[in-house]
Amino acid sequence: MFQSCSTIFKLFLLFFFIIFGSASEFLLSTNKKEGEYPYNPTLGIFVIEMLKLLISLIFSLVLSLRSDQPLRQIKKSFEPTKARCFLIIPATLFVIANNLAFLNLGNWDSSIFKLVMNTQIIFTTILSFLVLKRKFTKTQLVSVILLILGCVVSQMSFSNTSFLKSIKNSQTELSLSSLASLFLLVLQTFLSSSGYVSTEFYYKKDFQDSLHTQNAWLSLWSLLANLGFSILFLEQNPFNFEYFNQLLETKAMITISLFVVSGILTTSVLKYLNATAKTYASSLEIFFIALLFYFVFKTKMNSLFLISITIISSSILFYNLKLKMKKKDQRPKMKNNEPLIEEVPLLELDELNNVEI
Repeated sequence: MFQSCSTIFKLFLLFFFIIFGSASEFLLSTNKKEGEYPYNPTLGIFVIEMLKLLISLIFSLVLSLRSDQPLRQIKKSFEPTKARCFLIIPATLFVIANNLAFLNLGNWDSSIFKLVMNTQIIFTTILSFLVLKRKFTKTQLVSVILLILGCVVSQMSFSNTSFLKSIKNSQTELSLSSLASLFLLVLQTFLSSSGYVSTEFYYKKDFQDSLHTQNAWLSLWSLLANLGFSILFLEQNPFNFEYFNQLLETKAMITISLFVVSGILTTSVLKYLNATAKTYASSLEIFFIALLFYFVFKTKMNSLFLISITIISSSILFYNLKLKMKKKDQRPKMKNNEPLIEEVPLLELDELNNVEI
């Protein structure tokens, strides 16, 4: 999981990714009233990507000005190369997945929504193997199964009896509309995983661009994809003054700011670690969100929650476990298992100099 830069830096990166991700998800869930959000979701995503683009451009310009040839470096950063145009693929995947998320939250109980989204690790593992040619050991595959189990147990602990009721209610009315909603939920999970893996593919492949230049191009394509999605699929225009005024509320501004920082940290994790590490870190957000609900709303945590902590902790341990295999003795042996060829110790350098020829 840790390969390209210092382990301390990566641990801090994962820590802040979990903190900001948990805080943004917590505020988003608390802002929702009667299943609806106080601001337009599509416009919110558009503003988040615009802010990420501005921040990335500022950092990219600062790095260019500090180089030996600043004007040439700035011009080079704005050239639409083939590799940069590739980022339109993950940008489009993220825009569709983000808009599907708000649609699915309206069609499904939050318990089932989070439960299906936790299976993202399956798609991430398969796509990492197929696209990135990443090899997984047996212990790492066991850790994936443990992570899925831990997420299921944790979700049951949060929802308790409402979790079982929501599943029972969903099964009683199994119509074409409910099957279509389930397909959209699974599709959102797959698109999110595909977006993370394809982003990692580009970020790791193109080492010439800095992280900020890569983020700027990703945000630019996301803005264009979001605009195209709004024109083609949305009946109501989200870009009007009424919806912009809703974003000026304090809670909305704080939530959007947290999502901006969380988005930049996400791309950093994908560049300096990998999509699998991002998925594992996202699973740990469950516990931070639970702690926030416990301290803010005094929500009780039962024994299932403690069990889920143990399972997911074991999953992370298994993923980073390196088994030491004993090297087999390949020398031919006699019937009594004694080697036919005697092992001769190597001479030390001082001994070698004293050898008479």
